[in-house]
Amino acid sequence: MSRRLLLVVDSLFPLGDAHQLKTLANHVARENEIAICVVGPEQPKTPNLFTAFDVPVYFLASDQKLKHRTAAAKIQATMRLRKRITAFGPDVVHAFGTASTLIAAAGLGLDRKTKLVSSILSKWQPQTTINQWIESRLIQRVDRFIVAHDCLKAELLDFGIPETQCSVLANAVDHGGEASDKDDQLQRRRRALIDATGVDPSAFIAVSSAALEPVTRLKDLIWATDLLSCVRDDVHLVIFGAGTQHQRLLKFAACTEAEQHIHFAGLPANADILIGGADVYWNSHLQTPLPCSVLTAMNFGVPVISVYGPETAPLILHQETGFAVNFGARDEFARWTKFLIEKPEAAQQISDQGQQHIRRCFSGHEGGNEIEKIYAGLSAPATRTQ
Repeated sequence: MSRRLLLVVDSLFPLGDAHQLKTLANHVARENEIAICVVGPEQPKTPNLFTAFDVPVYFLASDQKLKHRTAAAKIQATMRLRKRITAFGPDVVHAFGTASTLIAAAGLGLDRKTKLVSSILSKWQPQTTINQWIESRLIQRVDRFIVAHDCLKAELLDFGIPETQCSVLANAVDHGGEASDKDDQLQRRRRALIDATGVDPSAFIAVSSAALEPVTRLKDLIWATDLLSCVRDDVHLVIFGAGTQHQRLLKFAACTEAEQHIHFAGLPANADILIGGADVYWNSHLQTPLPCSVLTAMNFGVPVISVYGPETAPLILHQETGFAVNFGARDEFARWTKFLIEKPEAAQQISDQGQQHIRRCFSGHEGGNEIEKIYAGLSAPATRTQ
């Protein structure tokens, strides 16, 4: 049954919330009329990756004049989204991520005819009392929440959201068919990563993707690279992301022997392809349960070393589908990376097992079917004249 769906996201960076949006768009675009609105200021520098679906994409963020006026920029994005909702007339607005959910809720306001679905994919960030009060009021406008993990549902319950209004649906990947030229595909991704970062082709490359904020603990990864530099001179760390801590991380890296081996690559639009050219993926935090970046790496057969907790336990079975390290254990990132370098056959086995695990247990097709059921349960689509 055809619907008009307006998908709202903060950024089109493919290793963030847009990963799940793209997976859903790929599933529903053929039978529904959909459009995408992007409300955040930080965007990949190259064109978006959704044109293959023939889906219109609208960028609602402000220009550079409001770059440092966060509140004003959000108000402007909200007003522009409200105009887009009026023009498009969606049956369902589906927001991905906390930031886009709050803007979508404000944009819809008292309009209860249009249903609002929210996919919460990361933990709620601490706020001032007034901001927390505003957010707690805005999320009451949401008709249905979809969370990636039980810990995210617990946060919503603390806001007074009824448990019956929440569905737990794990993040997923679309792996597609098996490529006959698997080695050639790997070489292409490797060349793309080398070209994008300027790292020596013979280097051992670790990749991580996270907001450049204290909560993501990227200093642990810089420290781990420094430890590895004591025994090897060919290990490089590439970090995808943007945030307020960029300059501080540069200064921290400058204090280590690994300064020339740390590369901040920003928000490339093809980051989900570049990650497939890495030798290992490092995940340093638990802010995002079942992180899309980890799913993407494992789907490409890249071995993963990740902080371990309930948020990553379904993905990382230690020494079976990846390597689990203790929170803040910088030396463990270095130790298991050294193991992967010295034991290539064991590294390949871990990669293969991780890839099989992801493709078996985290199917994007199944997740898309569940979301369509949620849409159907909210309301029947309006009858439209031709």
